[in-house]
Amino acid sequence: ALELVTALAVRHPRAHLTLWGEPGPRVRPRLEGLGITVVPGRVVGIEEGRAWSAHEEHGHDVAVWCAGFEPVRIEGLGPVGADGRLALDPFLQWRPGWFVAGDLGCPPVPHRMGCVTALPMGAHAAGNITRFLEDRPLQPFGFTDIVTCTDLGGGHGLAQVHGRDLVFGGRTGGLLKAAILGYVRTVLAAERTVRQPLYRWAQPAVALEVADGHRS
Repeated sequence: ALELVTALAVRHPRAHLTLWGEPGPRVRPRLEGLGITVVPGRVVGIEEGRAWSAHEEHGHDVAVWCAGFEPVRIEGLGPVGADGRLALDPFLQWRPGWFVAGDLGCPPVPHRMGCVTALPMGAHAAGNITRFLEDRPLQPFGFTDIVTCTDLGGGHGLAQVHGRDLVFGGRTGGLLKAAILGYVRTVLAAERTVRQPLYRWAQPAVALEVADGHRS
């Protein structure tokens, strides 16, 4: 919601934009600078032309509902965890030979949903699929979430380093967000050229040990 409303404000400066929710103090100056109205509280109802919370009602021409992440339910996949995600083994297998990447899968060490985890999971699952087909030992998946980046439009952003009281805002935050995305695009393009796995991500300080990585 934050990334969308700020992008719309930069692209359509004459539009009147309203953001429902609690964006936090670090991004409020940017929202105010873009002329975005912030309405605290939770939307409890929405219909054509209006939306309302327990205390307020606002009209609109266009409404965008940003409701958060929820795994897609796929019929016939059998039991899932309490959060609706498939419990995976260290090799990102749901069952022997069934590899899962992205928001639907939950590795032994859970990670937050989003592209920050889906991209590494996809790359690692692809490598293990190759190993599986070639009857080679599978490799356990490892990932360390270092930073959360939010694009706030017009080259501005917010980058929050996990585990440390370190936050980069404004143009610096925007540059960090752009650098991460640029790295991914550049490396994936290079992989198509050289036909070699080049994409890398932060690994945990302590590797996950498994007894057997062979196919079952």
